[in-house]
Amino acid sequence: MNNKYDKSDLASFSVNDSSIEIIIEGPKKNIRKAIRLNDSIKKEIKFVYEYTLNYIEQLNNAGINLPRIIESNHTDEEIIFICEYVGENITDYVHPDRFEDTLKNKQIFQFIFDCLEKAQTADINFDPHPKNYVINEGIMTYVDFTPPWHQDFYDLRAFNSSSEEEKRVIEEFFRCFHPDEIGYHLAGDLIKMHNNIYPLLPLLYEALLRRDIIAIGYNDFLSRAETIKNRELAREEKNIYLL
Repeated sequence: MNNKYDKSDLASFSVNDSSIEIIIEGPKKNIRKAIRLNDSIKKEIKFVYEYTLNYIEQLNNAGINLPRIIESNHTDEEIIFICEYVGENITDYVHPDRFEDTLKNKQIFQFIFDCLEKAQTADINFDPHPKNYVINEGIMTYVDFTPPWHQDFYDLRAFNSSSEEEKRVIEEFFRCFHPDEIGYHLAGDLIKMHNNIYPLLPLLYEALLRRDIIAIGYNDFLSRAETIKNRELAREEKNIYLL
């Protein structure tokens, strides 16, 4: 059987050194994602792969809808996942020009808020960034499981830091994914994506508050969102890798 490959720049949505391809086999479409590890942590690839499988199990056990994984493996150089294609990224829906309508429509944010609640109930770390959700024919799926957001990986990555400053920055960054932070993390990601979204954030705040995902006043909500944005920017500005 001949496979066709669509090398669209899907990897631009990833924070890792990865390549992402759509594999077309007749009417079926799958995604092949290959994640290459930084030289300083490449020796730990077996553990990173095992931690990733463990994190996928945590997400599944929490009831978060993930794509079906058809195949996964690792070499000495990279980790590979082949998954069912489940749709297009939703980032356009949260652009300030469409944000209020998307929030009122509820389908997209209903799924996002459900994921946040499930992660909090299961007490698992979670990345709520809009790039991690896709939609296809009205069905939404959460597609992010690399890096594996849990303490085993955090400890491994911190241990392989090149300096005390890098270790401090990466440890502060990992705190952003804690269950208690993910409501504020979502707001921080939206600010980072669109600096002109501030007038719309009270709408998000009220929606998160109604779902009991957050439980503080608006000014504190905004402050915590800004803190998370700044932690992410600090990692990026210092060019500190995740995997």
